[in-house]
Amino acid sequence: MVGARRSRSSAIRVAATLTVITILPAAAFAGAVLVKASSLAPRPTPSDEFLPPLYGTEDFDNETLHALQRGRANDLFASFEWNGTRVRGSYVEFDYNLANGTVSGFTAKGLTSRVLLVSLITLSPFSPTSWPEARGPKFTAPGASIVARVRDDPMSSLEFVTNGSAHRVTFLLPSNVTEVATHWRPGSWPASSVVFSIGDTRGLLVLGAGTFEVAGLTVVARMASRDLLVLKSIPEFGLHRSEKTAFLDAIASGRIASEASLVAILNGTRPTEKWLESQITYRIGMVQIPELVVPRHVAVRLNATGPGAVVLLAFDPLTMPQNRTDRLVVKANGAEVPETTDTLSTFYAAESKGDKAFYSRLPFVATVVALYLPSLGRIMVDVQSQPVEPSPAGLDAASQAAMVVAVGIVSVAAAHMFRRRRES
Repeated sequence: MVGARRSRSSAIRVAATLTVITILPAAAFAGAVLVKASSLAPRPTPSDEFLPPLYGTEDFDNETLHALQRGRANDLFASFEWNGTRVRGSYVEFDYNLANGTVSGFTAKGLTSRVLLVSLITLSPFSPTSWPEARGPKFTAPGASIVARVRDDPMSSLEFVTNGSAHRVTFLLPSNVTEVATHWRPGSWPASSVVFSIGDTRGLLVLGAGTFEVAGLTVVARMASRDLLVLKSIPEFGLHRSEKTAFLDAIASGRIASEASLVAILNGTRPTEKWLESQITYRIGMVQIPELVVPRHVAVRLNATGPGAVVLLAFDPLTMPQNRTDRLVVKANGAEVPETTDTLSTFYAAESKGDKAFYSRLPFVATVVALYLPSLGRIMVDVQSQPVEPSPAGLDAASQAAMVVAVGIVSVAAAHMFRRRRES
C-alpha cells in the first residue's frame, strides 16, 4: 500500500511538472523598441484567425515583428500599446491613471473570453517619477521607491517592487470572486500568498516579505521597504486542476526562482544581435540577464541569494531546435549539466535541498528547459542545440548495433563451418 501511494503521488507530481510550461508566463522585452502612446487600433499582422491580434507594433521593423509573432504563436508573449489611459495587449487590458498609479479593470483575455481579475488596484503612497512605457510585452510605471510592471502574457503577470520605503497596495476583487484563501510561511521567502477563483480562472497573489490582510473583496498587501508582490492568473483551471494547483504551489513556496522566454530576431535566416525576451523573477534583487540569443545558442547570467531553485527557460523552435537530429547541451559556469527524464526530481529538488545541478526537457512545441541549480549565486547558464552527426551509411544507432550483432553471428558460424571442414 505504501508503494502504491508513493507511485500515485509521483505520477501526480510528474503530471504537474509537465503542465508548467503550458502556462509559462511572459514578462520583459529586450529588443529596446519603444512603443509610443498611440491609438488602440491593432496593426494588421499576417497571422491566422486562431491567434489574438498584436498591438503597439507600429514602430517595429519586419524582423522584430516576425519574432514577436513567433513568441505569440508559441504562447510566450505578445505586446502592449498605451494611449495615455488605456493599456491594451493580446492577453491583458486595463486602465492606468498616471497621476496616482491606480489600475482599473485589470482583465485577462483569451481569443474568445474576458475575465475581470481585479476591479481596482490602488497604491499608497504613490508619486510618479517618469512617464510610463509600453515596450513590447512589458508595461512599466515607475514611482518613488516603487515600480509596477505588467506583462502581456497568458498568465496576466503583474508585479510591484519596492526599494527604499514601505507601500500599501490594495486590490478590490470583483463581486463574483470565490474560494479566497490566505497562506502564511513566516520566515520564508515568499512569506505569504492569497489564492482566489473567478469562474474557471484561478488567481494568485505572492508577497515576498510583507503581509496580506483580507476583508471581504478587499486584499491589502503591506509591502516592506524592499519587497516583491506578484499577481498571476491561470485560465481554464478546471482542466488539469491538480497539476495547475501544484504549479501555483511551487511559485508560492519559492521552489521556482524565475522564468524566461527568449526569441531571437533574425534577418531572414541570419542571426542579429537583437532578441525579444519575456521574463519574471520571484526573488527580490535577482539578476537574470540574457547576454546572447541566437539560433541554437543562448547564454543567460544569473545571480541571486537564497537556497537553490528551478529556473525555467523557454524558446521558440527557431531559436532553440529540439528535433531528433539535435542534441541539447546545458552548462552552468562551463560545466555540462546532466539531463534527467525524471521531471519530478527537477521540480522538487529544492524541497529536498539537492546539491547537484541537473535539468529536464519538457515535451512541448516550444523548447523548454527546467534547470535546477543548488545555488543561484554568479551563474552563467549556457544552452546550445547541437546538430547530431548522421550515422555512417545513413544508419541510426539501433540499426548499427543490429548490424554489428548480425556480423558477429555470421563470423561465429563461418568459423565453426571452416573448423569442421579442417577436422574432416
